[in-house]
Amino acid sequence: MVYVDTCKKLSDPKKIGRLLHVLKPFILDNWEPQAVGGLKTNEINNYFALAKAFTEVHPVAIRMLDSYRLQHRLSLGRLGTLRDKNVLLIPGISVDGSEWKANYVGHDIFSDRFILTTKILETINKVNEEHDLQDFLENLLIIPVSPFFFPGEIIKYEGKLALQYAFPYMHLEINSILSDTQKKPLKSTHRIKYLRQTKETKGMTEFSDLLFSYNSAVKAKQARYKKMTKEQMEFDMYELKYVTHINRQIMRRSLETILKNFNQPATFFAKKTSYARQIIDDDLINEFGIYDIDSPLEYAGMTNQGESDPSAQRKLGGWLRSYGTEWMSQTPR
Repeated sequence: MVYVDTCKKLSDPKKIGRLLHVLKPFILDNWEPQAVGGLKTNEINNYFALAKAFTEVHPVAIRMLDSYRLQHRLSLGRLGTLRDKNVLLIPGISVDGSEWKANYVGHDIFSDRFILTTKILETINKVNEEHDLQDFLENLLIIPVSPFFFPGEIIKYEGKLALQYAFPYMHLEINSILSDTQKKPLKSTHRIKYLRQTKETKGMTEFSDLLFSYNSAVKAKQARYKKMTKEQMEFDMYELKYVTHINRQIMRRSLETILKNFNQPATFFAKKTSYARQIIDDDLINEFGIYDIDSPLEYAGMTNQGESDPSAQRKLGGWLRSYGTEWMSQTPR
């Protein structure tokens, strides 16, 4: 059974402080979220001030996230080694392969329940077999829109292309840094996912799109709202509007910091209804010159498989084939 410890989950949109804590390495100390869409600046400032004070008021709530924050800090220092990679941005939420009803999980992309990367690996290997684009495909770096930054690079493994965590031996440095503390050392940060994998790969982390999507957060609380007064419900919805906005801005700012480290514009693969499109919006796409595989996914939201749907994967394969062929013709080897 795949599981993630509760303390390593991020799901409550109102606990902005936990999200801010884990992503702090990507955010400058003087950064502040901006009010847009009719939201009030003073309310934004008040909620953000509470978020910044969260670690002092609730130290236990963020303690188990410290190793991920450290991993983010070390990752940021290593991004220069990946600067020439072709970045593919994907949602950090995927269907989990359930046969009767689609369940959605926010595990890391190496978990065996994260079906989207399984489908992407199938597509990548199919494109390579048919068009021999291995040099290009091995230059791909997959980054999920997730509070946990675990980028995956494509490598050759047992004769096929597989997905491996880009910094597989980082635990050695993390354990060295933590050696004088009471924290337990990490066993490993090596993660790999490949086709026909039989060994269960448990999720290291998990988050929910409730952090970022106001509509999803409100929908998830319908049962509770039935037990509230109208005033209580309206106030809760009011708070959710502000906290989900701040969470999106925190995630967006982190992505901006990450994307500035790459020499080539990224590509974005997400259905129209994905929470990721509320973070990677048109302004961010234009600012960073991101290529948006948009229209190919216009029907992906009509099935419960989303980006894992065969029609969406065919479109992804088309982009890999066309862009990969162009990249191969222009890149000296």
